[in-house]
Amino acid sequence: MKAALYLRVANDDQNKAITAQELNLRDWANKRGYEVASVFSDRTPGTSLDRPGLQALLSELPSGQFDAVLVLSLIHI
Repeated sequence: MKAALYLRVANDDQNKAITAQELNLRDWANKRGYEVASVFSDRTPGTSLDRPGLQALLSELPSGQFDAVLVLSLIHI
């Protein structure tokens, strides 16, 4: 099965965080037999609805290039 990854951080200062998200998701996918077909990302504040990476992912959904979308949720309390 093929998977797309969606990564998001709040700003450009969080490059390490977005890299960590990608590494974690790739590891998760590989362990479960997924091939990573595409990676989409956004560096936008949580309040912004301007997310070109998410829009690109959504526009490619009907193409069938991937069977799943993987997203890492990080919750800080």
